Amino acid sequence: FSGNVVNPDWMYYIEADFMETGTFTLDDAYIAYNYGKGWTAMMGQFKAPVLREELVHSMYQLAVERSWLNEYFTGGRTQGIALDYRGDQFHFVASYNDGANTNNTAWITRDTEFSMTGRVEILFQGTWDQFRDFTSWEGEETGFMLGGALHYQREEYGTILDTDEMEIMLG
Repeated sequence: FSGNVVNPDWMYYIEADFMETGTFTLDDAYIAYNYGKGWTAMMGQFKAPVLREELVHSMYQLAVERSWLNEYFTGGRTQGIALDYRGDQFHFVASYNDGANTNNTAWITRDTEFSMTGRVEILFQGTWDQFRDFTSWEGEETGFMLGGALHYQREEYGTILDTDEMEIMLG
């Protein structure tokens, strides 16, 4: 589900998955505000802006699934806030979040103290829309984009466990 709330500047996006077992899994759920001139802020659960292959939606992939290299190094989904800027030839996104591969966990889960992710892309030739998928049609304009990302997270520290949690861990 996606759309606007109140006015066209406020957007929402919800994507879920039903597994073969019938289990419901929430993939993405966020709200965003378009500030104009290429600036957007969003908060909720979304893909960590780390690997380009992961950021291309599965319906636009060439193969059945992403590569094993992507699965090993991906940031997966995370929960947090992000600031996104997309200009004619420059794109970046910076996110403060609760860590890599932490989808569908409570913000207060004792796994990551804090996490930051940033991605930068430069468009040398073509249009941004050309990079929504991995295919190009015969006769289509050449597109060339270069990008990279950094992710840093600090694991949880200094948390005092209560006795119930300690019993579960020990026994």
